[in-house]
Amino acid sequence: MGHSIGEYVAACVAGVFSLEDGLKLVAHRGRLMQQLPAGGEMLSVMASAEAIAELIAPHKDKVAIAAINGKESTVISGVAVVIRSISEKLETQGIKTKQLQVSHAFHSPLMKPMLAEFEAVANQSTYHQPQIPIVSNLTGKIVNSSIATPSHWVNHVCQPVKFAQSMQTLHREGYEVFLEIGAKPILLGMGRQCLPENEGVWLASLRAGQSDWQQMLQSLAQLYLRGVKVDWSGFDNGYVRNKVPLPTYPFQRQRYWIDSEDKSQKSDRFTKSQTTSIVDWLNDGNTQQLAQQLEKVGKFDSEQVKLLPELLETLIQQHQEQLTAATIEDWFYQATQDSHRTRSLDNFCRYYRSGRRISSTIATAGM
Repeated sequence: MGHSIGEYVAACVAGVFSLEDGLKLVAHRGRLMQQLPAGGEMLSVMASAEAIAELIAPHKDKVAIAAINGKESTVISGVAVVIRSISEKLETQGIKTKQLQVSHAFHSPLMKPMLAEFEAVANQSTYHQPQIPIVSNLTGKIVNSSIATPSHWVNHVCQPVKFAQSMQTLHREGYEVFLEIGAKPILLGMGRQCLPENEGVWLASLRAGQSDWQQMLQSLAQLYLRGVKVDWSGFDNGYVRNKVPLPTYPFQRQRYWIDSEDKSQKSDRFTKSQTTSIVDWLNDGNTQQLAQQLEKVGKFDSEQVKLLPELLETLIQQHQEQLTAATIEDWFYQATQDSHRTRSLDNFCRYYRSGRRISSTIATAGM
């Protein structure tokens, strides 16, 4: 499943079109959008899609719902003047809004002038039926043969992103592990809001403030723990390895683990703390959800609210650095070899299998 332009990536992975055709579609789509006149805006609103649809009904030719990201998370897009008027009206009703930093009003009627030229480009691509299931944002359901047609991608330009409905479809299909492929785990926080509390395993491919390699290894370990088959030959490809002869004598069956009751109790407390939504948001680096939570429970003036993102970024970085340090500390043990009286440190990882189904969610930097 992809979010907005991420659906092109999902379709390419599923074999709907080749990488070359996918890049061609995305490049022309972006070029045509940037050639459109400026004057559009997008607004994130903490309200249901039904309530927003009723509010924007008088402006249907100028404003539309661009994305439904959750039960109480909707994005509208359209003419700037109208968007600002709607924003003011919502704020008087006590409904929180946030203007998105975008160049144009994506997924809105303002995109219509580019459709004819984009359709001509889409007609030049070769399409195939998907080789793996895809949930499309156009319908929020597992796609049929329509995704392998130019009209699907033309409609995709203006139609809303039904992310919440797509997440519910994945949940009904039995998917429990969600991996976000993107530079920052934005969709993980939104995805959690679409499913019952404490359900699902949420993994990031990259995370701000953390080593890319370390983050990918951590998520890979979590996937392996849940029964995913890992191509270890492919994982090690490109690295030169040397065979090392093992000792010819039998291994001495002695236990060298260092027991620490305090560390065990600390680990138990840490595990329990991970079950809260706030800790999950800290782990995901989700400043948006944390800021919204603080605004709900705290009494902040407008100047204090502006400081929240910067303060939360610092808090998240400190939390993730301490989390990484605690994790690395538990990776090591010290062993004593009686015959040579030497000490060594070896990495270890505990793996268990559970056979859960996995969904890969493709992120996007723009709409």
